[in-house]
Amino acid sequence: MQKLDRTPLNVNQLQNMEDTSNEWFNDELATTIGYKRFNVATTPNDIYDESPDKIFDEAEDLRAIVTLDPTPEYLDEMGLEERVDAIFIIMQKELTDKDIEITKADIIVYKSVEYNVTNAREYGQTIKGRNLLMQIIGMKSPLKV
Repeated sequence: MQKLDRTPLNVNQLQNMEDTSNEWFNDELATTIGYKRFNVATTPNDIYDESPDKIFDEAEDLRAIVTLDPTPEYLDEMGLEERVDAIFIIMQKELTDKDIEITKADIIVYKSVEYNVTNAREYGQTIKGRNLLMQIIGMKSPLKV
C-alpha cells in the first residue's frame, strides 16, 4: 500500500488551489449578479439615523451561484431558519480581490430584481482556516411606488 504524502502545502500551492477553484467556480457554476454597496457617506440621515431614500454605489458585477425561492428542505440543509427569497454563493477570493465587504445594508441584483442582504456569512470548505465561499441571504426589495 502506498504511503500518503502528508507534507504541508506551501503558500504557492494553496494559492494555486484557490485560483483553480475560483476559475472552475466562475466558468462552470456561476452566473453574473450585481452588487450595490450602500453608500453611508452620501445618504442623508434624520435625527434617528434613518433615511427614507438610501443611496447606493453603481452595481458591480460578481459571479455567484444563485438559488431562488429555496425549499424548506434546502434551508434546513443550509442551516437557515429565516425567510429567504434567494441565496447567493460567492467566492471569497473575488470579494477580497475587489475589496468588497458585504453588509446587511447592501443590495444584490439578479435578473433585474433587487434583493436586500439580510445575512452574509463565510461558508463551505476551508483552506488554512480561510473559507472559500461567502453565503449571502436575500429578501426581495419592496417595490417602490
